[in-house]
Amino acid sequence: MKDLVKEIVLYIQSRYPIIYMLTSEEGRAEVLIKKAADLTQKPCFSWTSTDGFYNTDKFGKQTQPLDA
Repeated sequence: MKDLVKEIVLYIQSRYPIIYMLTSEEGRAEVLIKKAADLTQKPCFSWTSTDGFYNTDKFGKQTQPLDA
């Protein structure tokens, strides 16, 4: 898992404007990308067909079901 975070950090440091990841493990991918963004002190945004474009600072912070 550390290798994946290192690879994502490398993409961020290389100034890739968008990192596109297709996976069936969405939760795991979100955690990896968020860790890489935190390490590089960059904001992290996500897009889904159901939620649209949103800031990932909300990952895992909802305590109320209606806020999720």
